[in-house]
Amino acid sequence: MIPTENTTGSAVDVQHELAGLVEQGATFCAMEVSSHGLVQHRVAALKFAASVFTNLSRDHLDYHGDMEHYEAAKWLLYSEHHCGQAIINADDEVGRRWLAKLPDAVAVSMEDHINPNCHGRWLKVIDVNYHDSGATIRFSSSWGDGEIESHLMGAFNVSNLLLALATLLALGYPLADLLKTAARLQPVADVWKCSLRQANRRWWWITRIRRMHWKKPYRRRVCTVRASCGVSLAVVAIAIKVSVH
Repeated sequence: MIPTENTTGSAVDVQHELAGLVEQGATFCAMEVSSHGLVQHRVAALKFAASVFTNLSRDHLDYHGDMEHYEAAKWLLYSEHHCGQAIINADDEVGRRWLAKLPDAVAVSMEDHINPNCHGRWLKVIDVNYHDSGATIRFSSSWGDGEIESHLMGAFNVSNLLLALATLLALGYPLADLLKTAARLQPVADVWKCSLRQANRRWWWITRIRRMHWKKPYRRRVCTVRASCGVSLAVVAIAIKVSVH
């Protein structure tokens, strides 16, 4: 992982970092392309092997002004760039609109949003069982069926995992190998650390969450624990003021 000041670096920084990776022998790179980066042409010279659309939320309206302009900025990745394999989240309303314009894209859904008349490639969830150590995921796809015992918690992680799986399948990686690898994936401990303990038939959630001002990610984490353990939660937030000298 390469630390950067912005989600997508400047055009010069992007080329510099990629050149450095090539010098180290890297042959594969995953990067996040922001709407800012697309509008400002930071990735204009890149040819992507695959491009994944996860969702569109109300994150950057201070920059784009409204959802229409925000969507148009994201669409630039598919309309004005060499996007390679297009992998689209069909559970997002914007994603479903884009799938109608991208007949060769791969549609991925957890909520049965795959068009029954779809002639393209697809991957959809058959069943998900959430538990306190992750999720058991059964799915069907154009490449065959499979089951994953995932250590990643929450619906958003299931969706991201399946989008990544569909991307690698579209790039030609064997399903059997990907299923083995997916089962070994571990959560990123630096983002949130969670342990669950049962005492007097109550579940206590012990967590350290960075960037507490991010309301949506925090809400997702609460919903994740509730879904994984099947219990009601009372949430207590403690704010600590830290003086910097």
